[in-house]
Amino acid sequence: MNVAVIIVGVTIGLLVLLPVVHWAIWALIPPLSPHSLAKTGHFVLVGGIDTYYERLGSGPPLILIPAGGSHTSTWRFNIGALSRSHEVWTLDLPGSGYSDKPARFPYTHRSYAEFVGDFMTTMGIPKSVVAGQSLGGTVALEFALDLPERTAGLVLIDSGGYPRGDTLGMINPLVHRATNAIVMSFSSYHASVKGFFKYIYYDPVPFARDAAFVAEICDINRTPNARDAFYWMQRALHFDFAIPDVTRIKSVAVPTLIVWGRNDRIVHVRTASRFQQDIAGSQLVIIDDAGHAPHEEKPDAVNRAIALFLDGIRW
Repeated sequence: MNVAVIIVGVTIGLLVLLPVVHWAIWALIPPLSPHSLAKTGHFVLVGGIDTYYERLGSGPPLILIPAGGSHTSTWRFNIGALSRSHEVWTLDLPGSGYSDKPARFPYTHRSYAEFVGDFMTTMGIPKSVVAGQSLGGTVALEFALDLPERTAGLVLIDSGGYPRGDTLGMINPLVHRATNAIVMSFSSYHASVKGFFKYIYYDPVPFARDAAFVAEICDINRTPNARDAFYWMQRALHFDFAIPDVTRIKSVAVPTLIVWGRNDRIVHVRTASRFQQDIAGSQLVIIDDAGHAPHEEKPDAVNRAIALFLDGIRW
């Protein structure tokens, strides 16, 4: 009996100790330089933050905002098609992708929206259609609410905005700084990234087979402060998707398109209907066989919906 107790105790101790040791080892490995990793795009200083962006095409401007922790490559199947009639911009938000991840940035929806406005000012864009997915959609929503005079239209793709009603609460390891750090220390492994795809995509297999895409995500998660910034962002947003005052959503006064994956496992498709009800005159397009990122899984359908919406914008 004593031997069995010892074995169980040692096993539990190792299960607790090994992740901590793993985190400590990764903390000693030098980070990768975003400038050395970026193969296309450009960098520009926006409010002192080194910001990665890409630009393609000409015409009325369209800004594509990636999800939190994501990178401009999320729009790789959309930029080309949409740039045939518009000047398409996409940027990595502070704390994400190849952009700086400073501890001093507030990481709230409002601060992100202000940052997008500062980026537009820096690049000489007076007014634009703003589109975003997930957290990027929430940022676009906040932008349209705070800066309607600079918003020609709004596109929400599987967007945050309303409370998620997460039942995990305090047992969620990402809520706590120490356990978040341990979990994120595994974020540079291909297997870890591929494992997360099952929550993002309706069919994760094609994305898991894209070795370059997986490797890029792993490398981004090794840039300076990448793992810490993921926690800073969640903490600032209270580990939820909601804007502070959801009643403001009814105040959106610009043309709005809502695009949603019918099989979204992160933000249920019923949220799309709630957006449509709250935003007067909004259009809703549901994409079948798509999860939280329909613009990646079903780009042709999403591109057609956005292009048709853009054609109806009066500048």
